[in-house]
Amino acid sequence: ITCPSNVTIECGESLDPTNTGSATATDDCATHITYTTAYDPTTGCSFQNGNTLMQGVLGTGTYTRHWVVVDDAGNSDDCYQTIYVQDSQKPTISRGTIPTPIDTFCIMADYQANGLFPTVASWIAAGGVAFDTCADGSNALDPSSWTWSSQRIQGVNGICPQTVRTTYRIEDSCGNFKTAWVQAIIGDFEAPQWVSFPADVTIECDEPTNPQYNGIATASDNCQA
Repeated sequence: ITCPSNVTIECGESLDPTNTGSATATDDCATHITYTTAYDPTTGCSFQNGNTLMQGVLGTGTYTRHWVVVDDAGNSDDCYQTIYVQDSQKPTISRGTIPTPIDTFCIMADYQANGLFPTVASWIAAGGVAFDTCADGSNALDPSSWTWSSQRIQGVNGICPQTVRTTYRIEDSCGNFKTAWVQAIIGDFEAPQWVSFPADVTIECDEPTNPQYNGIATASDNCQA
């Protein structure tokens, strides 16, 4: 019996012998070729998901295929083929329906508190896209790898308006990564608005004219009171 060569394929590809190769055999009598396959997920991609170690994600790892040929007289021969399934494809991440600029924030602290996506789950919930290109879902992403960094691309520090770009990065279970970015505007573009004025009053000449006695106007602003 002659085994097919050892091969490396991408996750998602078929393990069927039509894709990975078949053994061949010659004999004076009729022969029957069979095979069994053993799987070792510990050699595949893995990541820590909470308290659970996810191994062999998306079927990555080593498959050892045992080929056996038996002729009509009961004579047999065997050989082994190794198939390694890898993931060399980057995950997919994009803004999806998240707008850019995402919004206008009065100050940088406001953006940092309310405009960022601290987890890949929050990114997806807001309309962003993140999944593993290798197969069929975000379960192959490593959520602990989610990181972001912001930089000012327009404007001067301390002077509004400014444009800030935040780049988000995600890895899959095999360490392949990709990034996507969202921009935000930092600035106050709305004038304050009067809300109310104190009523007109008549006072005596010796009474105080201080507003705390005669009434204070109130106003509102989208950035601060």
